[in-house]
Amino acid sequence: MKDNFEACLALTLKYEGGYVNHPRDPGGPTNLGITIATLSDELGRAATIAEVRNLTRMTAASIYRKKDWNLIAGDALPSGVDALLFDIAVNSGPVRALQWHRQVLELSPLLRIRALDARRRSFYSALPTFSVFGHGWMARENDILAHAIAMVGASKNATSTPAEVAIPVESRLVQDRSLNMLGYRTYIASGLVAAGGLIAQTDWIAFMQNPQAGLVALGSAGLMAFMRSITRTPPGLIH
Repeated sequence: MKDNFEACLALTLKYEGGYVNHPRDPGGPTNLGITIATLSDELGRAATIAEVRNLTRMTAASIYRKKDWNLIAGDALPSGVDALLFDIAVNSGPVRALQWHRQVLELSPLLRIRALDARRRSFYSALPTFSVFGHGWMARENDILAHAIAMVGASKNATSTPAEVAIPVESRLVQDRSLNMLGYRTYIASGLVAAGGLIAQTDWIAFMQNPQAGLVALGSAGLMAFMRSITRTPPGLIH
């Protein structure tokens, strides 16, 4: 979402940390999540380890906006989706992020976030370095997911009417179920009324003398009685 870049960057940088050079990290020397290869590409020459170590947040932000945020069209993404997809782009590359996002484009923002989260967890679990970094990756994913979902809620509340904000989704579902039950009870009551009238009006002596004809007449009369009863008592809302 437009104007969300700084918030999304701050969330990602919480976990990128400062300068690191872990021997089992394939990215090599890294600072603020910017690898030596990425910085070299930005500078147009081979970057030194010292340049990686001295990287400023301003320079890192400029690189992230150009190489990740803009490539995933972050300004055009729904709030919350932008945070998670940006973090995926930073960790796994914008090409992979866009590939995963294309697979879930038809979903609502919240379901899109859930699907992207599940896809990334599966991806992490399959990596050979998961035994080394997996715990940290999953802790980060849990936090990014929680923030992304909260951002969706904040965005919805900002565009909802006061009544929509005041009534949670769960409450609306309960109300709908109550109305459904009201409709079902109306039909049941109507059926009982129709059955009672039918019993009272049936010529049982004639019915015993000719059961087959009696059943046909009984069925027709029952249907007519039921239709009359439900048109007099409109049912509740039924989805």
